[in-house]
Amino acid sequence: MRARRPLAFSLLYWALVVALCLGVTEITVRASGFLPVYTLQSKAIRYALRFQLDEDLLYRFLPDPQSSINALGFRDEKFSAKAPGTRRVIVIGDSFPTGLFVAPQETFAKELQALLPGSEVLNLGVQGYGPDQELVTLRKFGAPLAPDAIVWSLFPANDFNDLIKNRLLRSTPAGGLETVRPNAVAAELPALRSLMLARFVATGRFLPEQAESRLHPLLFVDSEAPQPVSEETISLFRGIASAFRAEANNLKASLLAVVIPSREQAEANDRSSMSLNQEMISALNASGVPFVDLSDSFLGHPELYSAEEHHFNPAGHRAAAAAIAARM
Repeated sequence: MRARRPLAFSLLYWALVVALCLGVTEITVRASGFLPVYTLQSKAIRYALRFQLDEDLLYRFLPDPQSSINALGFRDEKFSAKAPGTRRVIVIGDSFPTGLFVAPQETFAKELQALLPGSEVLNLGVQGYGPDQELVTLRKFGAPLAPDAIVWSLFPANDFNDLIKNRLLRSTPAGGLETVRPNAVAAELPALRSLMLARFVATGRFLPEQAESRLHPLLFVDSEAPQPVSEETISLFRGIASAFRAEANNLKASLLAVVIPSREQAEANDRSSMSLNQEMISALNASGVPFVDLSDSFLGHPELYSAEEHHFNPAGHRAAAAAIAARM
């Protein structure tokens, strides 16, 4: 007759079994790339966009042919291999190049393509992105896409605030950049992704209700940075601009930043009230990044914007493309 195992031994055995099962589940969930998926819906957009949280970019849009979102999460057609002899331009930015309020072929990226013979222009704009996310986008997709030119779309009215709320990057004492861990999204995620999956199965939510309620304004509600903008934030933007230039040099691609005024600024037609734009232009100059200031074309012309959404209408996209093409 076998002696009974001590209770402590049995408890340890089953604890190890449970730990092993949890570990295998966690490894499997992480290997699958699982992270919460949500839907962005706007009254002005006739369709919903699905996006997934991302620990490097905060979020990315998921492929959806019906919404013109390609396999890489950008509002464009499939990115094919670059044809020999073709000049490839990539446009990186936020909601302005994304152009959700116009047809995909009416965005200034595609209008620019029509103005540059022998060129193809790929639209890598993503609704709600800030300069830090745009730099990560360039680092992730620049080399595979092999651009000859990079157009970096900037919107000073909220880009500085994006740097404050995203907490993706920070300046180093040596003047470089370092990744912040955890960033604004990672801070909301539990250590075990399998817990998010279990919560979703049990409650229909990936995260606690309070955490999910914080995510939407964090990711998609834009607001101006406190004025005057802190030197810390300006220094961070200068670092990002310098990193953009370095990435472009590594890719052997030209770089042109595009500084976009707001509809309110276009209507006011008063440069003295555009301090955020001037701060950004000064930082671009200090970082050696060439730029085109669309204020020269847009001030006094609010009719180039949608009256409801305050983004470019088709005429605004054409005007932006013409100003950019003149510098390329």
